[in-house]
Amino acid sequence: AALAAKKYQVTGTIISLTEKSIVVLKADGDKWEIERNEDTKVEGKLKVGNKVTIYYHMIADSAETK
Repeated sequence: AALAAKKYQVTGTIISLTEKSIVVLKADGDKWEIERNEDTKVEGKLKVGNKVTIYYHMIADSAETK
């Protein structure tokens, strides 16, 4: 059986928002840009200035051996 990717979360204030991404400013000053698409589930309304928690997982786009 295939293993599901580990899930993570990031919480902060939305500082930029497009149809394809959300940029969040964390309390420690780090900026996180998270890609989104039509399958991204949204509860509530995304708006610049709103606090948000984003749940995500990591998937490799490519791999290269040396």
